[in-house]
Order: sequence, then structure tokens, then C-alpha cells
Amino acid sequence: MNAHGHKIHIYYLSAAVLTLVATVVRTLCLGRAFDAGIGYFKSDAALPVLLHVFETVTLLCFFSLFFFIPRDTLPLPKKQPVSLSRRLVSAAVALLFALNFVAFCRVNTGRGLPVVLFVIGVLSLLGAVAFFLLPLFGVARRDLVVTFGVCAIAAVVCLAALTYFDGYTPMNAPHKTGLHLSFVPVLFYLLYTLRDATDIPMPRAKAVAALAAFFAAFTVGVSDLLGYPMGAFTDPTYLAQDLLLIGLAVWIGVSTAAEATALTAPAEKEAKK
Repeated sequence: MNAHGHKIHIYYLSAAVLTLVATVVRTLCLGRAFDAGIGYFKSDAALPVLLHVFETVTLLCFFSLFFFIPRDTLPLPKKQPVSLSRRLVSAAVALLFALNFVAFCRVNTGRGLPVVLFVIGVLSLLGAVAFFLLPLFGVARRDLVVTFGVCAIAAVVCLAALTYFDGYTPMNAPHKTGLHLSFVPVLFYLLYTLRDATDIPMPRAKAVAALAAFFAAFTVGVSDLLGYPMGAFTDPTYLAQDLLLIGLAVWIGVSTAAEATALTAPAEKEAKK
């Protein structure tokens, strides 16, 4: 492994620790500084402010990877056999997208959503299910991966739009904004995953997207899920999306860990030829 491989491992390990810290702090915020009656953090509570500062600084630290790891120094991704753990995680995410598909149909059937948008939502969510089922069956055809991968991106956009236009939850409530801010880096990670599939990879950008997506999705998903039994959230409107965030975070973590273990120095690879 070259020096830059060691650096990116440090980033990944640091992200795991920082994610755990942020999850604990956000859970404490929901348990001790959240007003369930109005759906906001208490205005006089200091802990949520500290959380937001910590999250902002952490994300900025992730972007410092662009300065410490020069362009074209990370090895290009290699196609490797999909491990059993990645197959199981992909199957779990497929199941969670299926759950969101059911929730999408239940919420939007007969409620005035334009037919075109409803059809786009249905097709994209079903395509996302197919995308995460491909590794389970060992399918690696580029055309299928790209087609269903685009559907997965569209599905995340649809879920973000669905929650954005939900009038039940206030626009800037932590539950809603947390979901939206977590979906953004997930979208970028999916995009860079598709670039790998089409042989136009961007390893540094994908690494940063993986760091941000794992951090945001795991922190928000797990703390939101714990917020239900603690009484912070009493309505299961966003439960399917919270579960999906956790599944996506685990999928990103497992996939990134597998790629990180495969890092070798370009010189070493040349020597082996």
C-alpha cells in the first residue's frame, strides 16, 4: 500500500469514530433537547448548536482529502468478486426500497399527485430495488447496472421530494432537514458508483462522497430511529426513509471497506506483471 493508501485508511477510520460520536450526540439532542409538540429542538438548548458545529466541521474535514491526496494518486477501482456480506447488505437495501415503494403508493394513491409523477416514482423505486438485487444474483452487465443505477438515483430524489412537499411536518424541522441533507451525499455516492461501472472513475471524489454519505446517513438514520421509542417522534411518516438511510449507510460502509482493503501501490502492481 502506498502512502496515499494509508492516508485514506486514516480518513475512513476517523469517519467511523466521528460518525459514532455524532450519532450519540444527536440521539441525546432528540432525547433531552427536543420539543416533540412542535417538532423542533428547544430554542434555549445548547447541545443542538454544538451538534451542528461538530457536523459542519466534520464534513469540512472530509473535504480536506482533496488537499492531502493529490489527483491520480489513488489506484483505480478493480472489479472483484462480490462478497457474501455485500450481497446480504444489498439485499437488505433492496428490501428497504421495496418498503418505501409500498409507503409511496399508500401515501400518494388517490391524493392528487399528477399521474406522470406517480408513475416516475413507482418506476424509479422498482428500478432501485432491481439495482440492489443485481449483486445478489451475481449480475454485472454494464447496461443493467447503469440503467437500474439511474433509477436508484431517481428514487432517492423522489423520496426527498416526497418529504419536502409533505405539509404535515414543518419545512425546517430537524426530522425533515436531516433526511434531505443525508440524501444529498448519498446521491453523489451513487453517481460515482455508476462512473466506476462505466469505466470513468473518480476515486478521490467517490471517497469524499463515501465519507460524507456514511456520516450523514448513519448519524441521522440511527438517531431518528432511536427517537421513536424516546418519544421525540410519534408519527411513523418518515420511518421508512429513516430505515433506508441506515441500510444505505451500512451498504456504503461495507462497499467502501472492501475497496479500501484492495488498495495497492501502482508500482507494486507493475512489479507483479
